[in-house]
Amino acid sequence: MPVLRFLRQPGDMLLAGLVAWSLLTLTYAILTLSFSLLEDYYSTLHVFVLGVVVYLLFAALSWVGMMIWRARAAEHTHHPR
Repeated sequence: MPVLRFLRQPGDMLLAGLVAWSLLTLTYAILTLSFSLLEDYYSTLHVFVLGVVVYLLFAALSWVGMMIWRARAAEHTHHPR
């Protein structure tokens, strides 16, 4: 899963997640050609948008976590005067 692999790299996580989700969406679109009722439940665009929103949320949470972690790390490196 891109979320676990790139937990400390939000930009890479977003890119890997979007590529993976695009492949899943392409597979879903191909399957809708064979299974006509499949698209009645979720359209191809709907599947893509659901995945993009989830990966954007994970990337944003990862970015916020990294900023907090870096701020705390920088706080401990400064000595009071």
